[in-house]
Amino acid sequence: MFHIKKYRGNIAAAIIIFTLALFFLCICAIDAGYVILTRYKVQKVTETTALYMASYIKSKPAEERNPASLNNIKEKIQNLYSNKDLSGYTGFKITDIELKNADINPKIKITTETYTPALFLRFFGLGIIKILQTSYATSEENKIPLQESDTKSYTFKSNDIITDKTGDDIKINYDSDYLIFAGLEDYNGKIRWADIGSKTDSKKTKVTITNGASGYEAYCINKGETAFDFSKESDEIIGLARYIKIYKTECNKETEEIKTDTPAPDTSSPDDSEKSEDITPEPDDTKEKSPTGDDTEDPEETTTELNEPVVTILNSVRLIKRSEF
Repeated sequence: MFHIKKYRGNIAAAIIIFTLALFFLCICAIDAGYVILTRYKVQKVTETTALYMASYIKSKPAEERNPASLNNIKEKIQNLYSNKDLSGYTGFKITDIELKNADINPKIKITTETYTPALFLRFFGLGIIKILQTSYATSEENKIPLQESDTKSYTFKSNDIITDKTGDDIKINYDSDYLIFAGLEDYNGKIRWADIGSKTDSKKTKVTITNGASGYEAYCINKGETAFDFSKESDEIIGLARYIKIYKTECNKETEEIKTDTPAPDTSSPDDSEKSEDITPEPDDTKEKSPTGDDTEDPEETTTELNEPVVTILNSVRLIKRSEF
């Protein structure tokens, strides 16, 4: 009987110890999960800050590309995310900004610090947990690959979404006059187009595009190298784009017609200082008769071929690894 009571006493003690250990592990698991969640949120904020600062630095003149030029952005971000009711953590601040390769394609390192309260470990003397996060980003120029083309147009598709940044966003280099549109897929997979010819300070001509019985106004860009700023007109901002479509044309032509899927019209108000032309449908018959009566192609059309346009994203930002910094 004595041995049975002793055995039962050992079991009771083991159950108590196991219950306390399990309770402590649950406490640690809850606090650890909360810390991991907070760390994830802070990491996303750090990455976003690094991308934004890399883009901002790229848009500045070379002589102004230094950490001091980011102080204003640093202060705004710290004020925004130090609000516990908004972020869920306290004491958020950017502790270090390091910049490399500022003259060409800037690379930036951002270190942030924040604190999160422990839910249960505070009763064991661990009330505040400090979280440090680091993120690396760069801003560079990337050419957009050509997706498809025909005798009249070129369509480019970026691997990433092109977002509106400070300053010029894309650059076109083409040895012909052209119309230009930016597009983005909707939820149904259909590309929605918008004319961005107005979003440049380079020489351009306002024209009317016809597509059967319908028509709309757009801008013809003169050949050469031209930069476009998606937010040049505050009332007609192109915030996101993934496709760039270029139509070959001549800005001094009296005719222009787009027979494919027509990009959406740009409804921005016209600039009185710019030239406006009416465009009528171009004749379908582009061949001429030979003296013998046979159809022959224009020799100039068969021997002359324009180079493909080059589309470059001027301020393409991406996260990089520590080894790339």
